[in-house]
Amino acid sequence: MKEIRTALRPDTLGLFGRHSAAKQSKRVCRPACVARSKAKDAGRDSVVLPTHRELVKPPRTTGLQHGQGTLTGGVKNATLRYDLPPPPLAVRNLVEQAQFAHLCTVMSNMHHRRAGYPFGTLVDFAVDEAGYPIFCLSPLAIHTRNIMEDPRCSLVVQMPGWTGLANARVTIFGDVYQLPQRLQETAREIFLQKQASEKKNRWVSGNYMFFRMERLSDIYFVGGFGTVQWVDVGEYVAATPDQIVRSQPHQALQVLNEKHSEGLRQALSRPKSIVDDAAFISIDRQGADVRVRRSNDYAVERMTFSTHVNTLEEALLAVEQLLQNHLQSAQL
Repeated sequence: MKEIRTALRPDTLGLFGRHSAAKQSKRVCRPACVARSKAKDAGRDSVVLPTHRELVKPPRTTGLQHGQGTLTGGVKNATLRYDLPPPPLAVRNLVEQAQFAHLCTVMSNMHHRRAGYPFGTLVDFAVDEAGYPIFCLSPLAIHTRNIMEDPRCSLVVQMPGWTGLANARVTIFGDVYQLPQRLQETAREIFLQKQASEKKNRWVSGNYMFFRMERLSDIYFVGGFGTVQWVDVGEYVAATPDQIVRSQPHQALQVLNEKHSEGLRQALSRPKSIVDDAAFISIDRQGADVRVRRSNDYAVERMTFSTHVNTLEEALLAVEQLLQNHLQSAQL
């Protein structure tokens, strides 16, 4: 399928003139805000949509490093010590890889005694070029009815293969609106690019509508021990997800586990600490997060690549090199 990752224009999405830009706080970031200055410098009045090439930033991900203790030096030290992406990029990588999230809405007045309470539900989602979440919702669902009355929402996204509080997760705050009819098909293609399956193709074509989190107001990121902070919305929008994350990451993780799960298990085992199971659960260009099971205990450990990887082939070579180096050092 042709890749459609365009950041949908803010003037055509959701707000429909109900809120003027002047009333928005400085923390609110619209999809093309990072590109407006470029249009101004170029002497154009039109909004230039952000692209990956324009928004490339130096990266760094989430998780724990094998054999090291809990971090206590704050976000900066955690990022450097564990060779992690900076938080804005880590969040972009996380929302690209995660297929499901918890959408929290405000219960509408139609629910009487429940009105005003937060209502959480599990949804699948995708993101556009600028990282704005897109949802495919039924008009009959409670959360959809809530959104139609009050657009304020939060979206909780967690690392695939969740095992506990040491795993990465992020809470994104914003307003969710239904997309106008002329943008429904574009949103559908973006959604199916990530969520495509024979079953989903059928229900997405049914009585479902596409919505998007329109106005991001805040982002709270927990990347593991030592990485906890509020992420600037503008930095999040400007960050470019790693290429390995954008190129079917679930397939890459499946291949890595099929080829190297046993070698990884052996490499992480110690004489008095045998690993029963090890699996790659997330990846970025600097390394991978590994879910490790010892008996009934789970942990997430960090595997750092010696070089940056952009493709599955490069990731396979990087993992093979790490395992080979471990085998050679163990034989000394």
